[in-house]
Amino acid sequence: WTILCLGGLLGWEESYFRHADKFIPERWLRHRPLGPIEPFIVQPFSHGTRMCIGRRIAEQSAYILIAR
Repeated sequence: WTILCLGGLLGWEESYFRHADKFIPERWLRHRPLGPIEPFIVQPFSHGTRMCIGRRIAEQSAYILIAR
């Protein structure tokens, strides 16, 4: 058996994100106007020993893209 949880579905969960149905980019700032969020809810690269080995490459690519 394999249990798979789709991370995108957690983004719509009101118990984790207040006003989940609204576009509020400020929710990701360090000082969140809507209060704190659970740090392990959003893990696009997984976590721990089975974490995606391309994480740093993807992050650096995003930094370069934003810097340009």
